[in-house]
Amino acid sequence: MDKIDNHAIWVIKRLHAKGYKAYLAGGCVRDLLLARTPKDFDVATSATPQEVKSIFRNCRLVGRRFLLAHVFFPGGKVIETATFRANPLDEMDEEPEDLLLKRDNVFGDEEKDAYRRDLTINGLFYDPVIGKVIDHVDARADLDAKLVRTIGDPFVRFQEDPVRIVRAIKFATRLGFEIEENTMMAMRAHAADLEKCAPARLLEEFFRLLQSGYAAQAFQLCADLGVLEALMPEYANVMNHQLDDAVIAREELLIAPFANDDSRNSDEEEEASEEDVEAVVSEAAEAAERDDGDDEDFDADDPTIEIEEGMMVVSLAEEGVIESSGEGDEEDDDEEDDVDGEQVEAVAEAVEDDSETDPETEAAVAQSEENQEDAKTSEDDEVRPTPPPFRSPQERKERLIRLMTAIDQVKERGADVPSEVALAAFILPAWEALATQDLNAVQWWDKISYVWGRRLRMTRRDRERVSILLPALTRMQPQFRFGKDARQLTRRSWFRDLLLLQIVSMQAEDQDLSDIGAWKVIAEEQGRDFTQYREGERPRFRRSRRRRPPGNRGRGGRRQGGNRRRRA
Repeated sequence: MDKIDNHAIWVIKRLHAKGYKAYLAGGCVRDLLLARTPKDFDVATSATPQEVKSIFRNCRLVGRRFLLAHVFFPGGKVIETATFRANPLDEMDEEPEDLLLKRDNVFGDEEKDAYRRDLTINGLFYDPVIGKVIDHVDARADLDAKLVRTIGDPFVRFQEDPVRIVRAIKFATRLGFEIEENTMMAMRAHAADLEKCAPARLLEEFFRLLQSGYAAQAFQLCADLGVLEALMPEYANVMNHQLDDAVIAREELLIAPFANDDSRNSDEEEEASEEDVEAVVSEAAEAAERDDGDDEDFDADDPTIEIEEGMMVVSLAEEGVIESSGEGDEEDDDEEDDVDGEQVEAVAEAVEDDSETDPETEAAVAQSEENQEDAKTSEDDEVRPTPPPFRSPQERKERLIRLMTAIDQVKERGADVPSEVALAAFILPAWEALATQDLNAVQWWDKISYVWGRRLRMTRRDRERVSILLPALTRMQPQFRFGKDARQLTRRSWFRDLLLLQIVSMQAEDQDLSDIGAWKVIAEEQGRDFTQYREGERPRFRRSRRRRPPGNRGRGGRRQGGNRRRRA
């Protein structure tokens, strides 16, 4: 009871007082029985979403595929409350040819709700008022045996929702459980069905695996089950290609897979706009109704960790790493870089003279910096450092697992690994393989990121940041650590992420990290902060909204509601 959130208990008691059944449900019950601290607490009830909303004034309904009630509390606390549901296929007179569930809003009782869930370990209920665990699916036996098993026939359950394949991998690696034999066979048989799922849910589960702290085991399972081939076939093609003949490789990897996309123009490109981000958040909330995270233990006594005012450095203390003083370094990723350019200097002087900063001026500075960074990146591409050693497909797969292991180690020490760094580390083995054969890795990523932006709704920020980090990683080699170029590199707003990616890359190969200390000396001389954020303390990136002209607010370029008469 001590680990149960008081807000969740209050929601349950109030639903009881109104005559409804209500229990804690899903992952939080599983974690409590495993003596783990739940990340959040979900409530399942016999009240419909509209009835829940009428009971709680601090409530909002969300979701399309799966309608949920979010009950809000001070401090950002949200208790997710779902109505008991039944499997829609069980309510049909005839079974359809395609078992994929596109809507899941058929209400039922608590037993039907338990049986329609994905895994037995997620099908438990707990009544905190009387202290009773309700188990309709024999989940306690699987918890004791440390097994991940679907509820019902796995070949049917994965056809209903193929994303359950990725979720089964996630829970197996997070909890250290084995996947039951029939469940494993069904996962392998239906991995190709992942392409049918909503892009937002797939992308959310993919990044959860990357940043779970168990990415090495997770992606080893993904490779064994064919999940990567179904989710990201363009990436899997490079990872599995022999690359013996550069001409054939260029045709098969850079031309043929993107033949239908080369005729695109800028007007046709579907960027991950504000609507895409909202779709990711909405559908991820639906997919995560029974999902919970795990707590990361931060070891303050680890010699590879240095804490400085809520931030940390992933490095070896005995290698002479320079600690940041923390004074004058409180700069975020959007802060102005020291770059050349008369326009930026003129605008900066105007900003210093004004006591209040003009938003348009800030936008001009940011745009000028971005343009000059892009120009500088293009100039940097002319330098071609020695490529990494050639790696066979098997070696590339082993390199990927070592990179994921390094990310897991960084997260284990409590550091925050942003999505763009985790994604860059994931792409790195394929990028290196193309570079060794003088194939245009930059062109390949440009094409593949466009496809992933359309198909998976990958955000523009992640794609563009990866396109900066991967080419810049070659400039972190020792021969480039001197002169003006090195100083300019440390002044980039993304240098902190680049440094973390270099640490991950070197740690994956058990290389000496003393060279990282030298880069930190250069960064400190330039007055730049190089310390890594701790988990949950990274400043949140805010996407700016574009303002529409006053007369163009509706669809079709016409103002909604017609023209209003002016008062005399």
